[in-house]
Amino acid sequence: MKFARLDEFYEMCKKYDMQAIVEIKYDRSAEYMQELVEIQKKHGVPTTYIAFEFVNLVNLRKYTDAPLFYLVYDIKDKDIKTAKTLENCGISFDGNDEKNLKNDCAMVRKCREAGLDTATWAVDDLDIIRKIVATGTKYITTNGVTY
Repeated sequence: MKFARLDEFYEMCKKYDMQAIVEIKYDRSAEYMQELVEIQKKHGVPTTYIAFEFVNLVNLRKYTDAPLFYLVYDIKDKDIKTAKTLENCGISFDGNDEKNLKNDCAMVRKCREAGLDTATWAVDDLDIIRKIVATGTKYITTNGVTY
């Protein structure tokens, strides 16, 4: 199995006119973030950055105004407050976690009412997808290709 280097990934995105979504794993330094953004700028591919570690997003914001998403398993009030501290930062949540879906997706709606973009990952149930779509969520990743 061959994994693409970041430069190769950006070249592929450019070739197919795709936006890149880059997830930063683990706690990284500001210098790492600067290098990451320099690579993106070199290729000129629109990029959204996502991370579970909020410090990574804080460090990224020093070098880019690109969209950021704070990854959380289940949305809490403190996550909304935290995401609002960074400009152009939303929340990406686990769409399979019942806590995010209860009360007609109340926490997702609360994010949206707070002015945050929302995204979710790995939702394969079409009924859940419809419920999340109704909240105005911006991105939904799925393994399904027929809907």
